[in-house]
Amino acid sequence: MRQIVGALRSSWEALLLREEAYDDLRDAANPVIKGLTIVVVVTILVSLVAIIGQALVWATTPPLAEVHDVLLHNIRLMPWYQEMARDAQAADLFSRWFSLGWDILGPLVGLPSVAGAAIGLITRPAGFIVLWLILGVSAHIVARILGGSASLAQTLGTISLMVAPQLLRLVQVLPYVQIGSVLSVWTLVCSYLAIKRAHHLSWARAFWTILLALVLVAIVVATLVALLVLLGVALASRGG
Repeated sequence: MRQIVGALRSSWEALLLREEAYDDLRDAANPVIKGLTIVVVVTILVSLVAIIGQALVWATTPPLAEVHDVLLHNIRLMPWYQEMARDAQAADLFSRWFSLGWDILGPLVGLPSVAGAAIGLITRPAGFIVLWLILGVSAHIVARILGGSASLAQTLGTISLMVAPQLLRLVQVLPYVQIGSVLSVWTLVCSYLAIKRAHHLSWARAFWTILLALVLVAIVVATLVALLVLLGVALASRGG
């Protein structure tokens, strides 16, 4: 519990761009473990809140009967339906199939979002761990080339605070609340400050470190995707 509270406290202070939070991660006895803890705790918390938020959205969705009537009304206004409705038999057949489909799928309206949020409980932490490692290693390489002084462990520990802006997603526990592009900008700012404090770089060198590191991340991700596609094609051709 102490580690969880500590991870949330560090993330909150990093979110507010307090330099001490980044310095503490750099100087921690085991910055990689502490950084991993921060990434896991924050992303799991955000995923749990996302599940609650989506469940509330589903619970506040208008009654299914109203959704059914509005959907059917708008379908009947479409040109293709009006053309088809000239044939009474075709219109009757459509109504039967629509009613059957609604009886099966209607009760599931909104559930896919809840299920997706639940899956995020696994995929979000895993994805951020991979991103953290790739970005951390890439930023470390560039930072050292530009004169940085931190070790790889210090870089990974400090740059784990890039996950701090994810705490802004906690407001999504309220139905229909969305977070805009400010999240991406804040993440970049936290990453920049992490590299600057970890490696004692000037603002310009820290800026270029993050920029070039992002380019390296894009190259690595594109390469991995290409390899997976090639692997899939090879397996499919072999199976055929």
